[in-house]
Amino acid sequence: MQAGTLYETLSIEQKLVIRGVDFGEEQISWVPFAQSIRGNINDTGGVEVINDGLRVMRRDVHVLIRWRPGVLTDMRVKTPSGRVLQILNALEVPRRRGLILNCQEMSV
Repeated sequence: MQAGTLYETLSIEQKLVIRGVDFGEEQISWVPFAQSIRGNINDTGGVEVINDGLRVMRRDVHVLIRWRPGVLTDMRVKTPSGRVLQILNALEVPRRRGLILNCQEMSV
């Protein structure tokens, strides 16, 4: 994998679920898993869907990063421009040269 193709700085965040003390409600927050990761984002397509009466654009995205252990599907990728990409699955490039993260971006 050539370093020149990884030109975007990304971060991966992990979901943290905390139960409330009084009523047991779930509070979801996102904590950093890995920061300042070099990667490449490729938009592969999109479709417009209706969720709960709202028209939503769902965009499929592939993110290429160097291999790192522990990347799971309950994590998300965040870009400096503010894009939030939910990780659907992670495919390993042979010989642990990298990871291809199949992600999904939802926008209203």
